[in-house]
Amino acid sequence: MNVKPRSKFILVSVAVAVALALTGGLLLKTVQAGGWSGPGPMQMAPHGFGTHIKGAAWFRPPHLPRIVERDLRSNCDRLFYKLIGGRYEQIYLRCRYGSGTYDYSPDYRNLFNFYATLQMTATVGTDPDVCATDGSVVVGDGTTVYYCYTATNTGNIALPLHNLEDSEIGTVFSAEPYLLAPGASVSNVDLGYEISHTFTAPQAAPLKRAGTWTGYVSGGVSASASAIAVVDVAAVDMVKTVSETPDVCGETNVITPTVAPVLPYYCYTVNNIGSITLPVHSLVDSNLGDILSGYAYELGPGQSTYTITAATEDLTVTTTNVATWTAPVDTVSVTDTATATVNIP
Repeated sequence: MNVKPRSKFILVSVAVAVALALTGGLLLKTVQAGGWSGPGPMQMAPHGFGTHIKGAAWFRPPHLPRIVERDLRSNCDRLFYKLIGGRYEQIYLRCRYGSGTYDYSPDYRNLFNFYATLQMTATVGTDPDVCATDGSVVVGDGTTVYYCYTATNTGNIALPLHNLEDSEIGTVFSAEPYLLAPGASVSNVDLGYEISHTFTAPQAAPLKRAGTWTGYVSGGVSASASAIAVVDVAAVDMVKTVSETPDVCGETNVITPTVAPVLPYYCYTVNNIGSITLPVHSLVDSNLGDILSGYAYELGPGQSTYTITAATEDLTVTTTNVATWTAPVDTVSVTDTATATVNIP
């Protein structure tokens, strides 16, 4: 029996339709998206639609789908599932994460362009249980601070594995499993990793600590971001000396005059041993009262200043004076004390 060309076409079409109906589809092609460095969309195929996934959700089609396109770089497949008569009505994206997979909602327009990007913030504070709100803090000598690195998924593909590097301690975690969905955020505090440091003076400059977060698909796309948190230490060191000579800082904090009574002169020298400028100062002496109160003076890191004050009366008995220097800055107020003694034989 001879078959006419049109009849052959009809028979072939029927055979293809039957095959598709039985198998659910065929692997059509393999592609590899290359040359993408972000933050724009990575094109899986030349016929892309949309630039983001509206939402990700676990999705189970009514039967096993067939892969129609596999992207080698992203470790993701584009799959159709059949609704009626061998026609492929919908498509969704399945990405392989280690030993598992994650299926994205069947939104045809949003599955052809996808990209991985991260945004990161670094904050620092004094509460170990919560992330601080600021990226910088001023603390006093001996204070322990806690760092919080927060990564936000600004791409449109979920990131299931994470690395965090810290400029001071190196690797905080590696290949940490956490499915970070598009638009979601996670921090080292959320994951149970504490990053702390106790600051001691002297510290001549702010400590800038950097973190780098990488979220990735095993064998597929990845994204990294970095951020810096800054800590300043406020601290003063006061030296108090005493002498019998007016307007001269003594060389020691104890003197024994040869003649009594005596009028001593006290010298108070304060050194900024922190990393932040101290703009206001107060000085109180236990025997002389207020010497400075709210004194405006920009005392920068590593700088010093002094003031000399005479006793209010001649001393006839051995006397010890205790002085306290106070310098407030930001939310911190730092102090130091020193003594000087005049021995009367």
